[in-house]
Amino acid sequence: MKLKFNKEGKSEETLKAYEAMEKDVSIEGALSKDDVSSQVAEELKAIKTQLDDDNPEGLISAIKILRQRLDDIEAKEEKTDAIGYKPTLISKEDFEGLKKAISEGKTNHEILIKAAATITTANFTNAPHSFSYEVDRTINSAPTPEMIIYNRLVKSTTNSRTIYWTNRKNEEGGAAFIAEGALKPLKDWERAEENSVAKKVAVMATLTTEALEDVAQLEQEVNEVLSGEVVQEIADAILNSTESSTALKGIIPVATSYTTTALDDKVDAPNHADAIRAAMLQLRLLRFSPTVVFLNPGDAALLDLTKDSNGNYIKLQIDGVLQKIDVVETTEIAAGKFLLMDERKWKIRIYKGIHSRWGLNADDFSHNRISVVFEARLHSYANSLDAGAVLYGDFATIEAAIAKPAA
Repeated sequence: MKLKFNKEGKSEETLKAYEAMEKDVSIEGALSKDDVSSQVAEELKAIKTQLDDDNPEGLISAIKILRQRLDDIEAKEEKTDAIGYKPTLISKEDFEGLKKAISEGKTNHEILIKAAATITTANFTNAPHSFSYEVDRTINSAPTPEMIIYNRLVKSTTNSRTIYWTNRKNEEGGAAFIAEGALKPLKDWERAEENSVAKKVAVMATLTTEALEDVAQLEQEVNEVLSGEVVQEIADAILNSTESSTALKGIIPVATSYTTTALDDKVDAPNHADAIRAAMLQLRLLRFSPTVVFLNPGDAALLDLTKDSNGNYIKLQIDGVLQKIDVVETTEIAAGKFLLMDERKWKIRIYKGIHSRWGLNADDFSHNRISVVFEARLHSYANSLDAGAVLYGDFATIEAAIAKPAA
């Protein structure tokens, strides 16, 4: 059987392709309507000799044979379409290839027949959103460094770029009990100014307008990330920065270390609690009142797990030794170290709080970009007269200093 195509309204190239395929392509095993009519005629001729008006039994037999032949032909015809082509399943790629072959005027094209199969989730690999799903709008990030010390310290505001204060120094003489008519004792002193200049901390990001328009929650995320960066930098600088014309004064760089106290060489088998207590004594002798000690979580755990010579925990006794101060653990302090403070003596004054500005920078306009700046200005300082109010200690060094020498 030959292929027949509907040529109405087709282009010249398509008609040529159709004509070539009608000429050279045939479908084996298919029946056209003419084929069906021809077979019916042949079957009628084959049984004609069996028909005899005087032989009813022969007539009945012929009718049965004819009915069976028609049933067979009808069943065969049902398996073909209008042009005698048996419908099959072909892949999308083969279908596209067939269309291309026809458009290019090719007279033959191989097609891989795809047998129907069980539908599984693999059928939807190229349509992932066909599966049920949920979008969690939370933007997650790795844990940020702790800011326990910064959050603990008292903060206030100021309207001044520079803060001045005056110290009375180099005092000499003073009041004394004297005899009648004796010379009165003299007292004199000097004044000296100190100051703090606000330092600026800032961060910037540049984004395309397309990113702001297309990415969900991006503006909110920018505000959150950049403001967090500023706060984190402030917290780190207040603890660790060495003061300069652009950098804040940090606590640890100006803190004192343990020197000596009456506990030196007097403590049997000293532990971490003993070392902290010795440092507290040093601050008290300098007329400061320590309020808090910050230490690494590992050293805090050692405090909790300290035992007596019989292996019994003595956490309650250690809490009693350190009851006058708050013990705060934080990863901001290195293992083996601790920071002891009379925290009232350290000043943090906010001159310009964290604020943002959005605008065009350099050639942002010509590149469809926009820039955002987050910044703040603040003071971090302590009076030089209060230098001994902060101690950054080393457990091993202090424990060695206060340990009673072996007999």
